[in-house]
Amino acid sequence: MTHYGESWYPPEPPPMPPHRYDLTGAQPIPRPGPPPGPRPGPQLGTEPTPRRPPTRRPPAPRRPPAPQRHPAELASLRSAYRTLRRVSTLTALGYFVLCVILSCYAKDLMSARVAGEVTFGMALGPFQLVLTYAAVRWYERTARRSVDPLAARIRKHRANGEVRA
Repeated sequence: MTHYGESWYPPEPPPMPPHRYDLTGAQPIPRPGPPPGPRPGPQLGTEPTPRRPPTRRPPAPRRPPAPQRHPAELASLRSAYRTLRRVSTLTALGYFVLCVILSCYAKDLMSARVAGEVTFGMALGPFQLVLTYAAVRWYERTARRSVDPLAARIRKHRANGEVRA
């Protein structure tokens, strides 16, 4: 119980010594920098040099858009790779998201017995491996048929010095 005028909080610690001194306050800690003495620059009694107001640079002139650096073949190669990546990634990820959504919202379906102790959710697990393998195989097959010939043609043109890229 506290009396009138007393505080619930502990008393404040004594003030810390100045940062120039060590913790005991006996020895001054040397400061880094030049030794004390006259400083370079304007001395007392001289007028400071007037400062110029900052000058503003004019905006840089707008450049016309850069010409197309890559020929149309490179653009079609990038587009083919992009399509392959999107389809194979979305196939595998889409199936995974479908399994997660079914696990959250269709618990009766996922817990339905398919054969013996195997539930529908357990049967979907190995099918994800099969689907991922099929997506990788499709990616390889399509890349060999559509992307690799484009890349080979670009390499051939570049070796002949016809393409600047």
